[in-house]
Amino acid sequence: MSKFADAMKAPTTTRQYHRPMAPSRQGRKHVGAYVDPDVARRLRVIAASEDSSVQQLIEEGIEMLFQSRGNL
Repeated sequence: MSKFADAMKAPTTTRQYHRPMAPSRQGRKHVGAYVDPDVARRLRVIAASEDSSVQQLIEEGIEMLFQSRGNL
């Protein structure tokens, strides 16, 4: 069999790559959104001015949404 044919054969084993997870991400799920660049910039400015993080601001916003919908 040629080298090309060998290369085209399906692998016999499945490799799974696991990157180490930061302790701060343990037990958490990723929720993301694509936002306008201006929105991203404004979030970073607020986070910096409040000595916070965009992550904390997003969590605060989601919590406010839950409260406004009565889903505590």
